Amino acid sequence: MNRTNFILFALLIAWPLSAAAEAVDEITLKDGSVLRGEIKRVEEGELVIGTDYADDVFIEVEHIVGIESDQQHTVRTRDGEKISVVLTVSNGKLSARESPPATGDREAPPPPKEAEPADTEPTVGSIPDTPTEEREFSFDDIDWIDEEPTYFRYEAEVHLGAQIAKGNSDTTDLHFDAAFVPIFGLNTIRFLGEFDKKEADGITTTDRWLGSLEYKRDIGRGWFIGASNSYEGDAQRDLDLRIIATAGAGYRFFDEGPTLLSVMLGIAYVRETFEDSNDDADYAALRWKLDFSRDLYKDDITIYHNHLYINSVQNFSDIIIETKTGIEFDLAWGLTLSAEFQSDWDNEPAVGADKLDTRYILKIGYEFGGDQADWFH
Repeated sequence: MNRTNFILFALLIAWPLSAAAEAVDEITLKDGSVLRGEIKRVEEGELVIGTDYADDVFIEVEHIVGIESDQQHTVRTRDGEKISVVLTVSNGKLSARESPPATGDREAPPPPKEAEPADTEPTVGSIPDTPTEEREFSFDDIDWIDEEPTYFRYEAEVHLGAQIAKGNSDTTDLHFDAAFVPIFGLNTIRFLGEFDKKEADGITTTDRWLGSLEYKRDIGRGWFIGASNSYEGDAQRDLDLRIIATAGAGYRFFDEGPTLLSVMLGIAYVRETFEDSNDDADYAALRWKLDFSRDLYKDDITIYHNHLYINSVQNFSDIIIETKTGIEFDLAWGLTLSAEFQSDWDNEPAVGADKLDTRYILKIGYEFGGDQADWFH
């Protein structure tokens, strides 16, 4: 084979491969705009499209008026049926053309029908018995397309900060926090624990702890409902125990990197007991929570801010505000380094306690996660 023939042969081989690589699904929206990418799945009333020019794109199915596709997609319906089809949408109706079975799976063709007598006329209005390869669905009938969703995954992180100094001043400063977040489909559970203790020359200046359990359930298009219980104590603020039980609803303004932003508003029940004072109280309150993070450089440098606002509905001057603001650096092998500023504001503290309490923390952490493939095989 000479060089020219070899090049022609290579082009003939490469051409169908390149055509297949460029094959895309074309989605037309009500406003006339057209998106091109690869259909992945249907999720909470949205069609997920994978693109080369951006991250996954989420399109509300009610805005789709047309789909053009020559690709085979595996579709699992909500009744458990799994089929291989080519998807199209026309006039807002989803249509699926089933692909023919593989040669080895083809059933033997039925025996030919006996020819009807020539003088037999077809019945008026009869429909010929010819099978159709077209099936119509609504998006609500589909569980997933091509990409089976991960119904269980988890995230976890542990952070430790410590300082021990001997000499002119004997100082011990310890910080520990950990979080474990299992996610089951639309349900997210978050376990959180924190501990801070600081001593200087035998005098304890910080001795506080916090534990909480949060539950959230996505209800579609950024909205979620949730409930939480938290327990905390702070010896320096004379707080023996504070219990906050909350239920409410929230909204995620950004749920994909590089920005995450969610807010939640709820009604809370607060109970506080103090060690040396008679200020024990229990009351109903409004609870506002904000969680924000932003990747500055890929996901190697991240800034974050979280705050919690609680206001008694029985005494509007009784306000609690807790904030965390920091920057985190992703090192290697799951290790992180964080610099964090924390503040606690209690507008009506116990007798002898200050309203504002602040902490500066430098901590190293380890983050990891996984999904059902790690636990279930």
